[in-house]
Amino acid sequence: MLHELDVSCLPTQIPERIDADVSALMIGDVLTVAELRVPEGVRLLNDPGQAVVTVAAPMAEEVVAPVATAAVTAEPEVLTERKPKEEGAPAEEGKKGGEREKEKAKKEK
Repeated sequence: MLHELDVSCLPTQIPERIDADVSALMIGDVLTVAELRVPEGVRLLNDPGQAVVTVAAPMAEEVVAPVATAAVTAEPEVLTERKPKEEGAPAEEGKKGGEREKEKAKKEK
């Protein structure tokens, strides 16, 4: 509840932090400024009755039903970019070669 404290001390004695032991607190308990332990030479200027920590009951957790998954997993579709065909390219020569083989096979029959 309280994130900052006002202190009075010498500049060389300013604490980097003030720890609070909350291990013994139960639900509904409150830790006040008066219950904080500060180093010697440091004085708290906040109201001693001001709450620093309040222990609240945990909120009910919402139960989410699991989502049904599909029994069959589809293979991902692979998309590739095709390069434009050029005249006289090896692919064209391959087609011509294939046609020649077909003609040879017809002639042999």
